[in-house]
Amino acid sequence: QDKEKLEICKLNDPPSAETVKDMIKYARNVIEEFRRAKHYKYILCLTLAPLVELLEIYEFSLDKMGAVFEDSNVYILHMMYQAMGVCLYVQDWEGALCYGQKIIRPY
Repeated sequence: QDKEKLEICKLNDPPSAETVKDMIKYARNVIEEFRRAKHYKYILCLTLAPLVELLEIYEFSLDKMGAVFEDSNVYILHMMYQAMGVCLYVQDWEGALCYGQKIIRPY
């Protein structure tokens, strides 16, 4: 399953090794930033608005990574899992269900 977890998009013109390397670096950085941001927002008990903004950033990052990675890629799965957690926190049940349905198959 490791190969599936690191799968890149199957395109007519596959991304270069450098593009994949850059996207992995981007994914690792953005995941770490989101962990910190989510953690601080929970601790500080900020309003829901920053968390909703965080979801928008998740979506942007998922779109960007989705251009290179398949939905079964570990970085995509991690981002969707984090987004599902934020949806649950803000009581966006439909959003949480949507993310949950996307991650359940690869798991």
